[in-house]
Amino acid sequence: MRTRVFATALFATCLVSAPALSDETCYDRSGQFANMRHCVTSVRPSQSGTNFGPENLAATGDGAWCASAGSNQIVTLHLKPKVPLRTVTMTNGYAKSEETFRQNGRVKRATIESDSGYKGMITLKDTTAAQKFIITKGRYAWIRLTILETNRGTANVSVCLSEFLVNLEELGNN
Repeated sequence: MRTRVFATALFATCLVSAPALSDETCYDRSGQFANMRHCVTSVRPSQSGTNFGPENLAATGDGAWCASAGSNQIVTLHLKPKVPLRTVTMTNGYAKSEETFRQNGRVKRATIESDSGYKGMITLKDTTAAQKFIITKGRYAWIRLTILETNRGTANVSVCLSEFLVNLEELGNN
């Protein structure tokens, strides 16, 4: 009996956790409604003291996450505990200034998927303004963005994203 209970608990844990990706770089942050963990498949090396890690996806400064390459990059936002939500917010490219935005690659097309089975295709506008995407209302443990196509930057081929968040307040914390 104990083996069955343990196996069931282990199976349930695997369903809630996002599938592990090799060589991810992650950043953890505590929040009012949930703890968040941004994980990315690659990070552009620091330049002149500027870091391009997943910590920049929380939109707390004027930085951005930038990958070490263009498309086929993955960003996963883990939420603990599962939270009710329906809106994903993204700020495309390195939105520090118009010049920085144009110099770096931006997301053109991507898929959004989640632990609850949601999957959808999105197209991002080529702008520094925040963009909101509505997903099926539900309780989520993770949301994943897979970048399929990019707009090339004038100076850097790597894709950047200044924000990848969810609205934890729109549906309350129930």
